[in-house]
Amino acid sequence: MLQFKSSLQAPKAKGEAQNAARDQQAALKALNEWMAMFVKIAKVALRTKPEYLEKLGVPALSTKTKAQRGAAKKAKETREKKKAQ
Repeated sequence: MLQFKSSLQAPKAKGEAQNAARDQQAALKALNEWMAMFVKIAKVALRTKPEYLEKLGVPALSTKTKAQRGAAKKAKETREKKKAQ
């Protein structure tokens, strides 16, 4: 009789676990959306204080990367090569 009772409860437990997982995923999605908005606002509010962004765990890009610094020169060279052809 004990096995019969547990086999009837198994589908109920599985359904409850699925509902809990669905609720957890929805809560995580809402948290991620909130964090994305928070980070956007923090970047604007703290643009003159990049060290504060770093303390929040937001990487603050204070300078251009090497590729960004060379992009204008590379684009100019590419345009000149196309004109020469």
